[in-house]
Amino acid sequence: MMSPGLFEKELQLRKLFVELIGKKKDKHSTVYPEFPFFFEKHSEVNLGDVKKLWQERIEKVKNGDNDISLILSIPFCRSRCEYCSHYRWTDKQTSEVDIYVRLLVQEMRSYKDIFKGVQFKRLQVMGGSPSRLTEKQIRDVLVGVRENFDVEKDATQYFDFNPKDSSRGKMQILADHGINGITFGVQSLDPEVLRWANRGYQDYDTIKKAVGDVREFPSLKRINVEMLIGLWNDTPQTVLETFVKLAKLKIDLVRVYRLSPNPSYVKKYYKNSKEIFDRQLEEKLRIFEKLAAPVAKDLGYRFISISEDYPDQESLSFDFLLEKHDPMVRRKYNFRKGDLILDCLGIGVDSESKISGVIYYKNDGFASSGKERDGLEVMYQATFLSTKGSKFAYIVKMLENNTGLSTIQYERVFGTDIRDDFKVGIRKLQRLRALTISGDVLSLTAKVKEERLVWLLFFIDNKTVLSGIDRCIKERSGIFDAS
Repeated sequence: MMSPGLFEKELQLRKLFVELIGKKKDKHSTVYPEFPFFFEKHSEVNLGDVKKLWQERIEKVKNGDNDISLILSIPFCRSRCEYCSHYRWTDKQTSEVDIYVRLLVQEMRSYKDIFKGVQFKRLQVMGGSPSRLTEKQIRDVLVGVRENFDVEKDATQYFDFNPKDSSRGKMQILADHGINGITFGVQSLDPEVLRWANRGYQDYDTIKKAVGDVREFPSLKRINVEMLIGLWNDTPQTVLETFVKLAKLKIDLVRVYRLSPNPSYVKKYYKNSKEIFDRQLEEKLRIFEKLAAPVAKDLGYRFISISEDYPDQESLSFDFLLEKHDPMVRRKYNFRKGDLILDCLGIGVDSESKISGVIYYKNDGFASSGKERDGLEVMYQATFLSTKGSKFAYIVKMLENNTGLSTIQYERVFGTDIRDDFKVGIRKLQRLRALTISGDVLSLTAKVKEERLVWLLFFIDNKTVLSGIDRCIKERSGIFDAS
C-alpha cells in the first residue's frame, strides 16, 4: 500500500503539470493542449507522408472495418465573432479565395487514386463560413468532391451556412451537386447578445428567409441550426426564446453548444477568470435544462441532454430533435451501438484528419511548389498515436467536461476493459474519492475543469507525468520549441 506521503507527492506532481500546461496556452484558445497528444511523438509531415499512411490504412476501410468521413475546411468568415478561438480569415478579396479554392481542389485530386473504391460515410463542408464563397466557387469545390471521391448514396452531406449569405442561387448549386442538408450558424436571436458578439447583422427575418431558400429544393432534406449557450449577456431564458423562435420554423435539429471562448473574451467580460466563466456557464446549463424539456415537448421536439444520453459528444450540451424527423437524421443517434466514425480525411487549411490509432494531423497551410503533384505543397502538424495514447485520449474526451464514460462503450471501441487497462489509476482515484462508478458509467467528482484535469493525470504513470513536466520547463526555457 502506498504511504500517504508518497501519495501526496503524486498529487502535487499532477497539479504542477496542469499549472505548467495552463501557462503554455496560446492567445487564441482557452482549451488546454490535449494531454494524450502531449505525450505522443510530434513532428511536421508533408503530403507524401500522409498519403503513404492512408494507403496502408485503405484496405481495412475497403473491407468495412472502419467508417470514414470527408471534411472540407473553408476558413473564411463575414467578420470575426468576438468570442471565437478558431483560425479564420475575414473579408478576403474574391481573387484570394479563388486561389484557395484552386489549391483545395488540388489537395483533393492528390488523394483520388488512394481512395478509389472507398465510400465515405459522411461529407461536411465547414468553416468559417463556406457560404462566403461565390456561386462559382461553391460549384468548383463540389465538382472537385464528385470528381475525386465517392460518397455513400445515403450519407449525410452537409454544407455550413451563415444565414446572411443565403440565396436561392447558392441553394440550387448545392442541390444539384448532392448536398442534402444545411447547417445554419445562428448562435442567438437576442439583439443585445448578438451585438456584444459582433453579430449585429443577424435577425429573425434573415433566418426565416434563409430557411425559405432551402425549402425551395426538396433534395435539401434537412435543416440544422447551431446555437450557443454562455455568450455574454445571455441567460437561460434568452437561449430558450431563441429555440422557440426557431421551432416555429420547424427546424429539423437545433443543437446547443456550450461556448468555448478565447482568452481576450474571458479577460474582457469575466475578469480574466476562466473559473468564473465556467461556474456561470454550469449554472446556465442547469437552469436551461429544467426550462427546456417541457417547452420542447409542447412544440413537438424531443429534448436530449447530450451529457447524459450521449457522452461521446463531449462538446455538445443539448439537442432539440423534431419528432417527425427522417431516418437520416436519426442515424446521428447511434453512439451507444458503437458505430462510431473513427477515421476522418480533412481537406483544406485548418482541417483536422485522423487515422485511428496511427496519426492525428492538422493542415497548416498551402504553398505552391514543384515538390508535390500539381505543384502543391502541404505541411501538416502531426501527432503519432499509440494504443495507450489513443485510450487515454478517449478517457480525456469523455471526462474532461464531466460527461461520464461508459465502460461498455469503451470496450466496444477498444475491445478491452478500462478497469483492466487502467487498474492502478482507477484505484488511486477511488481512494481520493475523485471517481465514482455507477452501473457502467465512470464519472469524476470535481466540478471545476482544472481539478478534473489533475485527476485525469492519474490515468498515466509518474514517469510520463515527470516527462511532461520536464518538457514544459524546457519549452519555457527555450531549449526546444514543441509543435
